Amino acid sequence: MRARVTSTADLSNPATIRNGFNPPSDAVVYPEDDEERVGESDLHMIALAYLVSVLKQLFAAAHDVFVAGDMFLYYQEGTPAARVAPDVMVIRGVPNHPRPSYKLWEERQIPCFVMEVLSPSSWPDDLEGKRALYARLGVREYVVFDSTGELLDPALVRFRLTDRSEYVRTDGTSLESAELGLRFAVEDGRVRAYDLATSEAYGYYEEERQAREAAEAEVARLRAELQRLTGAS
Repeated sequence: MRARVTSTADLSNPATIRNGFNPPSDAVVYPEDDEERVGESDLHMIALAYLVSVLKQLFAAAHDVFVAGDMFLYYQEGTPAARVAPDVMVIRGVPNHPRPSYKLWEERQIPCFVMEVLSPSSWPDDLEGKRALYARLGVREYVVFDSTGELLDPALVRFRLTDRSEYVRTDGTSLESAELGLRFAVEDGRVRAYDLATSEAYGYYEEERQAREAAEAEVARLRAELQRLTGAS
């Protein structure tokens, strides 16, 4: 989560936000990082790393889906202050390659999904300011997760965009994402993603490492048993 940036952009004009009609300027600099970055807890960073990993796995074979974590999204050309850095965002219809930042007027595709992991310093803005901005931009699905377990009850909130460009809010401990084909659930204070089609869960890094180690140990045991039996014969 980056420090909150105040923008003087005209957010009342959807065309300005979506298409960036300001005159282009070669002199405008769009920073890739924020000198006023806010420090985050382990809980926040673990959740963020997990979510980015899950979505990159989900769309690994897709050449026209871009997944980013904590990247600046600039939504008005010529106004570097008109920016936001979602913890996680998914954009369809653009090439899947690394970018220093995401500029709407160049890419011409709005994120279909955004997720924020709440922090004590940012959660009011995540629920109100960013919610309003994402609705105005046209983000179809916006999910918020409270990694602290102290700011929201229940710890998950989903906003879905209606045809009237308004968000409908749903709170819960288990919420489905129509945009991703996933279900997010809160388990032991952590967020976990499940594939809606298979009901299979995506593991955390340490869980996958333990599973690999267990599988390798089993392979080693079977090899040793095979050698023993072969030698005995």
